[in-house]
Amino acid sequence: MFTVIGFAIFSFLSTYNALFCLVSLFVSLAISIAVSRLKIDNVYQIVLMIGISIVAAINYLISMFMPHYTTNNIASFVAIILITIEVLALAGAKFFSRFA
Repeated sequence: MFTVIGFAIFSFLSTYNALFCLVSLFVSLAISIAVSRLKIDNVYQIVLMIGISIVAAINYLISMFMPHYTTNNIASFVAIILITIEVLALAGAKFFSRFA
């Protein structure tokens, strides 16, 4: 909701940035829901949720201020790396939950 309002109000926020912000939030939300449904220790689940929230906030800010081009875009690369870290944390939690 805030992304759509920000897109309407701020001139620096382009359609590319707004869509990338929404996609990054959707991916983080999907990963958070997947973590909450895992049968893992509560402490590990809370730590993962806090970590995913922090990474989602950083990814949102990067997506908001990234350049509008796709080639040689370091911010886009960093955002994709952060999403990959979130997915790997989910896979690691699922893998290590087998041993608990």
